[in-house]
Amino acid sequence: MKLSDFDFRVFNNEFSKYETNHALISILILDSLKGMGYLNQEYEIELWIGLYDKNGKKIYENDIVEYQENEALTIKYTKGTFYACQDYEKFMKKYECQDNKDIEKFWLEEAYKINNLRTDDNNFIARFEIIGNIHENHELLKC
Repeated sequence: MKLSDFDFRVFNNEFSKYETNHALISILILDSLKGMGYLNQEYEIELWIGLYDKNGKKIYENDIVEYQENEALTIKYTKGTFYACQDYEKFMKKYECQDNKDIEKFWLEEAYKINNLRTDDNNFIARFEIIGNIHENHELLKC
């Protein structure tokens, strides 16, 4: 992805909504750079993964996608890679404990590495369909 393709969205935890005011978003980013290097707990920046779902919608961090019939996965970013996983907390606990030689085997068992999924020429992931996000549709993750 080129820098010109960089995109993100901001979720306001205090008001439980996505911010659409670009001036506010710019201020939040500048404030985070001035401060301790992270955003206030009220806001979450969610990065665009650089790919689209089968309907042409941009896929962002914290989106919930349907991968196979009735398999809801959450998009997460950690250690420089985007992952799609069913249970992020379980995934991270196991990820942190793995030896480097076991990482490849591990993520195949617990999550899908986004950059290893097949895309078409337009950066669409034909098997992903956005069905919600963790803030507004958390119930989609419960079995």
